[in-house]
Amino acid sequence: MVDEGFRPNPVTLTAILASCSRSGLIDQGKHIFSSIHSDYGFEPTVEHYACMVDLLSRCGYLVEALQLLESVKSSVTGSMWGALLAGCVMHKNVEVGEIAAHQLFQLEPNNASNYIALCCIYQSLGMVDSLSTVREKMRDLGLVKSPACSWINIAGRTHIRPRGTVSSTSSDDLQNTISN
Repeated sequence: MVDEGFRPNPVTLTAILASCSRSGLIDQGKHIFSSIHSDYGFEPTVEHYACMVDLLSRCGYLVEALQLLESVKSSVTGSMWGALLAGCVMHKNVEVGEIAAHQLFQLEPNNASNYIALCCIYQSLGMVDSLSTVREKMRDLGLVKSPACSWINIAGRTHIRPRGTVSSTSSDDLQNTISN
């Protein structure tokens, strides 16, 4: 892109960093992130930081992701802490996960998914007492997990199927519609 004379703007660099994150291209992502200021002359945006935290977290560099968040000059957003927490769930890191979760509890006190993510870490590590404490806090706050469901749009009509429900008639109808 640069070789062809095009100069990327902040949105383009966000897309590139997001692609690096999804592909696990840690070295390329670090290089691009560090070049935002030096090569392109602007400060990294919230989106750039969120992508970089996501990249580091997915690749297991959780402490480095936390250090990056601690170095942010502007205020750290829920999406940044959420990316770190998701990486902690993936890599079963309770120490950094608790830090991220508690930051999210302050920023988004009514977001049940943050509590559930911390519960997932505790459950994966067999930390029953901690798991019970978080679930109790969710009950005290009146937070409930939204049930998972699948959505499919067929011929302009949306079909919603809550997780765990089985209706052979509607399943057969959907399968026939898809097959035809």
